[in-house]
Amino acid sequence: MTFLICLALALSTLVVFWQVRHHQFISFDDDWYIFDNSHIVNGLTWDNVLWFFSHDHGGNYHPLTAISHMLDCNLYGLDAGGHHFTNLLFHLANALLLFLVFKSMTANLWASAFIAALFALHPLHVESVAWASERKDVLSTFFGLLTMAAYIRYVRKSDLRSYLLTILLFALGLLAKPMLVTLPFLLLLLDYWPLERVTPGSRPVISGWRRIIIEKIPFLVLAAVIGAITFSIQKDTGITQDIAEYPMTWRIGNAATAYITYIIKMFWPVNLAIFYPHPRSSLSSVQAGLAFFLLVCITALALWQVRKRPWFAVGWLWFAISLFPVIGLVQVGLQAWADRYTYMSYTGLFIIVVWGVPELLARFRYKNLILALVAGASILVLAVASWFQVGYWQDNEKLYEHATKVVKDNWWARHNLGREFVNQGKLDQAVEQFTKALRVYPDNANIKNDLAKTFLKQGMFEQASELYQEFLPPLPEDLNLVSQVTDNELFRQRRFTHVLGFFAEGQVNLAIALMQQGKYDESVKHFTVALQLRPELVRELKDVAVSLLRQGKPAEAEKLYQQILQILPEDLDVHNGLGLALDRQGRLDEAVREFRGVLRISPDRIDAMITLARLISVNKDADFYDPNEAIHLAQRACAASDYQKPELLDTLAIAYAAVGRFQDAVETADKAFKLAQSSQQEQLALQIQARLNLYKAGESYIESATKGPAEHALP
Repeated sequence: MTFLICLALALSTLVVFWQVRHHQFISFDDDWYIFDNSHIVNGLTWDNVLWFFSHDHGGNYHPLTAISHMLDCNLYGLDAGGHHFTNLLFHLANALLLFLVFKSMTANLWASAFIAALFALHPLHVESVAWASERKDVLSTFFGLLTMAAYIRYVRKSDLRSYLLTILLFALGLLAKPMLVTLPFLLLLLDYWPLERVTPGSRPVISGWRRIIIEKIPFLVLAAVIGAITFSIQKDTGITQDIAEYPMTWRIGNAATAYITYIIKMFWPVNLAIFYPHPRSSLSSVQAGLAFFLLVCITALALWQVRKRPWFAVGWLWFAISLFPVIGLVQVGLQAWADRYTYMSYTGLFIIVVWGVPELLARFRYKNLILALVAGASILVLAVASWFQVGYWQDNEKLYEHATKVVKDNWWARHNLGREFVNQGKLDQAVEQFTKALRVYPDNANIKNDLAKTFLKQGMFEQASELYQEFLPPLPEDLNLVSQVTDNELFRQRRFTHVLGFFAEGQVNLAIALMQQGKYDESVKHFTVALQLRPELVRELKDVAVSLLRQGKPAEAEKLYQQILQILPEDLDVHNGLGLALDRQGRLDEAVREFRGVLRISPDRIDAMITLARLISVNKDADFYDPNEAIHLAQRACAASDYQKPELLDTLAIAYAAVGRFQDAVETADKAFKLAQSSQQEQLALQIQARLNLYKAGESYIESATKGPAEHALP
């Protein structure tokens, strides 16, 4: 019968969750934990393993979970379905382990089977399975249940080997997810029931408890160490909310309400979402007080019934204790509660239901039939509900859109849905979602930042700049003081997530918006601030300068290049871009000096060579006119590309014609023309053909005033 129950558990779990095999990664956390984490995607190596033992992983400490993700990348690459399948396998293993552990402890086959079925198929457990980042849930629970199995063996054999194995498995569980710190207390509960290691009448109660508690000391030490490491990491990474932002009155009220919410959701699992916003100050004191009163009453009832109905006390305390680290007294993240936190804790409530319902029906004549029908119907309903819930995790859009529908004022879900629409290019829909999110959470700088960036993409520069100036802290008059502003000071002002990076990015985008409105001096000020805070943003600013050149705004590009050179005076890309901006403005002498300066440092730089060659071969009246040097430069550039780039051959042909080598010019231009056509560069082909006709007529190509470098010269 045990085998058949295990088979039924396995088949039902696979049927309900199999669709995750075709699901995508989720944009929230899956990026940090998996597909955007270079240590993960590179697969399992000793260097990566050691890195995760000495560093955090997405603001948490769970190196064993990181190792499992690395192994998945070895097996599946970045096929999301494979990563989800591993989660499913661990969830299936956990359901079977839970069944076997309770069967071993209680010798009650059907009660143990029903607990396992509830665990396997409850809709609130979908999040832990269908979300790849929640590998830490299923993996830590796997080792937690193995710890219980080893502990049962130790209790019955009292041998050192079993005891040490129990400690080892517990340590592995902590390294998968620190939430397992409550397991030593759960083992104490199991000592009372169903293991009955300490019962009145069998031995002195105080003496028995003393021995049992001493046994737990190594477990408690491990839990304290991992807990301290985790708390330190979460505080340092900023995901632990400051007490000034979330006062203790908010936290206690939300914690009490969350406990009651979890109980209700256990019996009525509807309107489930990836995120439930923290109520903050909007939580009614009456609601919080009533929730707290109910918790006190249930706890008092459980303690009153501890001897007569030990399963009730153990089940309730299991639920309350295992939830305690994530109930929100230490506020990590912005959520009020989360479905994933029930993965281990709901087992306590399952115990109460599975042992309590038969007692309630004890006087009924057809108790066993009623129990079988109720159990079967419950499992079927839960399985169907879970199957639908799994479907919502198919992709970002479906998941976030569902969350906006089932949770009122879900600003977080609307924010992330807006981001997904931006990724899909649906900018109008993104703006709609960001705007709705801001109606609920009007002072959220992250949402405003994404809305402003979307305005930039839409070309709505005035709206973007107004929004940035609204939520970015004002700049000090002395811009040199900006770099002295600390993370904490900015954080207290505006609740930024990654403060300096956020602030610097905002300054860049504000500068772009101002520049597009023609407010160049003001925009340069904001570019200066961004570079002071984050010098690595220079790459982004280079892209902006190139974009300005392509838009036909060389004067603005020049100002930006000059600003970048104050930070990176020897950057050859910047000097080369500055030369192009000067060329576009007709300041040819200055442009030539820039290109010559680049080539003195980097003689083989093709873009500088070819642009300089063009300048000194088409401007016949200029002092720098030197077509022979142009031929030399163009030949070197063409040779470096094996004479296969039409734009380089075009410049060489211009130089040949400038010295009267028209036959060479015709042959070179003809080859350039054919290459341009074959690569579908139609505009370039037409330009080359026009110059080719000049060479055939014995004329060179001359520019009395610059017509601007060819598009290929842009970096």
